[in-house]
Amino acid sequence: IACSKDENPSFVSEIAKATIILKDVNGNRVPNIPVYAYEEFNWIVNGEHPFYANYTKVSNVEGEAFFSDINFNETNDSQLTFVFFAHYTLEGINKTKGVSVTFNRGSNKTETLILD
Repeated sequence: IACSKDENPSFVSEIAKATIILKDVNGNRVPNIPVYAYEEFNWIVNGEHPFYANYTKVSNVEGEAFFSDINFNETNDSQLTFVFFAHYTLEGINKTKGVSVTFNRGSNKTETLILD
């Protein structure tokens, strides 16, 4: 007899989730900024060019970019590390800010990027 994930209390989701909060130097949340997520090996090989991003989201009016679909289905690893980058302009200068996050299967993480 097979159990579905809803019937099996020991089931661990193949999906991890992340919330990346964007703030300015005064602590105000920053909306409408693209945030790119790169699996660590992809980032090491290709860099942070948006073309190579595994996932892309834009921060909402609360300055939050939600990644609800970080997928473990294609790996047997129990952990994955992703690097999240915001690309933005400050005082006419193009900038990039990033943070690295390690996920376990089914985890839900929140990180903050200060756009300075």
